[in-house]
Amino acid sequence: MKQLHKYTDELNVGETLSDLEFTGTLQMNNQICESLHCYNSLYKKYIHPALLIGMSNITKSPSFYLKEGVAAVHTSDEVEFVNPAEIGAELKVSWVVTHIYRRRDKCWNNKEYQVVEAVITSGDKVILKRRMTDYFSRGKDAI
Repeated sequence: MKQLHKYTDELNVGETLSDLEFTGTLQMNNQICESLHCYNSLYKKYIHPALLIGMSNITKSPSFYLKEGVAAVHTSDEVEFVNPAEIGAELKVSWVVTHIYRRRDKCWNNKEYQVVEAVITSGDKVILKRRMTDYFSRGKDAI
């Protein structure tokens, strides 16, 4: 089978992953709230932040794909909640690679890190901004 897109770990600065569109349903929200034992009445109207964070992970992009033997290791995260999202809102998640850098580990191996910014919007309203850093482990050191 021919790969039509680049593997996620091969994306360069400025390149994007495919957008994800979803509806923040009451059922999805209730499942998150139940799992977190969060019974605040606020989440009968608004989507819980944990659901938004989960849906903004790069693995949720329809174009996220890694070669066999490659593992994505999430190394850091910064999240900014800009506006609340109401239950039933049509949401869109967009991802763009903003930075790539190399860093040596304790064994002096050069490791490449990829920084991706995710933005969740509802219409023209920004809901969440998230900056994630991932290291892609290859071969023997893959998890």
